[in-house]
Amino acid sequence: MPLFFRQMGPFGYLMIVITIANIVLVLRKAVLIAGGTRDRARLESGLDAILFWGIIAQVLGVLGQLTGVYNALHAIIRATEISPDVVMTGFRESFTTTLYGLWVCVLSAVAWFVLRSIVRRRLASGE
Repeated sequence: MPLFFRQMGPFGYLMIVITIANIVLVLRKAVLIAGGTRDRARLESGLDAILFWGIIAQVLGVLGQLTGVYNALHAIIRATEISPDVVMTGFRESFTTTLYGLWVCVLSAVAWFVLRSIVRRRLASGE
């Protein structure tokens, strides 16, 4: 697993920070909901941030992949002789940030959808 994170390069560290922040946001919202509050402002605040940071993680993943492919192509242009294995390994590693970003985005979207549904049901039953 550490190799996976090392392959993501500088974008990976930022994506890990976003992942941890998003986990904290989801847990805080889940604790608030479990506490039984019916305060609309408290229930709705920060809910969309979960989805927002998931999307930002995906955008960073794509940006990391494009940067990796760009750097690989630049290295290939400069090289006089290059092995196809080296090229394919570089391309495989460039997909790491995109895959990680997609997973963060999908899990964030699922968490956002579930929490939003619970909040809407609670607010509808309380009115």
